Amino acid sequence: MNSGSSTTFTITFNPSAFGVRIATVTFNTNDPNFPSFSYSIQGGGINDADGDIVDAGLDADDDNDGIRDIDECRTCTFDPFQNGSFETPTIPANTFAFLPTATVTGWQTSAEDVIEIWSSGFNGVPATAGNQFAELNANVPGVLFQTFCLNGAGGTINWSIRHRGRSGTDTAFVKFGSSLANALASTPIVTMVSGNTPWATYSGTYTIPAGMRQIVLTFQAGPTASGNQSVGNFIDDIQITINQSCIDSDSDGVADVNDLDSDNDGIPDVEENGFRNLSNQTGTFTKQIHHAGPMPITTVTTITLKR
Repeated sequence: MNSGSSTTFTITFNPSAFGVRIATVTFNTNDPNFPSFSYSIQGGGINDADGDIVDAGLDADDDNDGIRDIDECRTCTFDPFQNGSFETPTIPANTFAFLPTATVTGWQTSAEDVIEIWSSGFNGVPATAGNQFAELNANVPGVLFQTFCLNGAGGTINWSIRHRGRSGTDTAFVKFGSSLANALASTPIVTMVSGNTPWATYSGTYTIPAGMRQIVLTFQAGPTASGNQSVGNFIDDIQITINQSCIDSDSDGVADVNDLDSDNDGIPDVEENGFRNLSNQTGTFTKQIHHAGPMPITTVTTITLKR
C-alpha cells in the first residue's frame, strides 16, 4: 500500500462450532518505526435453527412458527421439587421434632403420619446444608417421597442426596417409579451405605421412560447399625432437576418445538394458530416478532487502513 493511500478489506466469521471464538489480526509493514501492529477480533457461533439470529438457548420460539417453545414442549411444571434440605417448617435450635407430614413442605411419607426433623448440632450431628435435616427411621423404617407430573416424552432426572448413619453404618435406598408401589418394588437406583461421620454424597442421572406421565422419587430406610427401627438414616441436601423432552405429536422424529407442521395435517402450525397473514408461505414468520435475549456478535468486520 503506497504512502498516503488507504484500503478496505472484510473479515468474515464462519464458525464451525458454537460459542465465542477469538483471533488476532497482525499487519506487517516496511516502516521501520512501525514494523507491525495487531488487534483482536471475536465472533460468536450460535445454534440458530430458524435463521432469526437468536441462539436456540435464548430463542423463545425455536422454529419461528408463532408458538412458544414452552407451549410446544408441553413440559409439566405443576409439581416443582421443594424443601430438599428440610428447612420448612423451622424447629427450635438444638432439638428434634416429629412433625405432621402435612406441615413439611413438599414431602410425603408412607410409613406413618409424621416426619422426624433434626436441627443442626443436635446430639452433635451438623446439617450438611442449611440448618435442618431428616431421619428416615422415625418411629418405624420410613419412606420419604415426592411426586411429579411429566409430559410423557421422556427425558432425564439429575439427582443428588447426602446420607449419614446415626449410630454407625446405616443403609437406605433411592428408588424411582411411576407410582409409590412401583417405586418401592423396583430395584434401587443406588443403595446408600454410609457411616456416622461424615456425610456421604450420592448422585446420578435417571432416564425417564417415554410414555411416563408421573414419577415418584422415594428415599427408603434399610438396615441400621443400631438394629433399632426408630434409629438411623439421616438425609439432607437433596437436589432434583427434571429435564423433560419435548413432545413429538405426529411421531415423525421431529419434536414439536422444531416441527412446522406438528400434527402432520399439511397445514403449517403458523397458519393454524391464526398468523397466516404474517407467514411467508414456508410455515414461519416473515416479520421478527421478538428476540428472547441479546443479539449475537456481528459476524462480518470491515476494516479500513490508511497510511
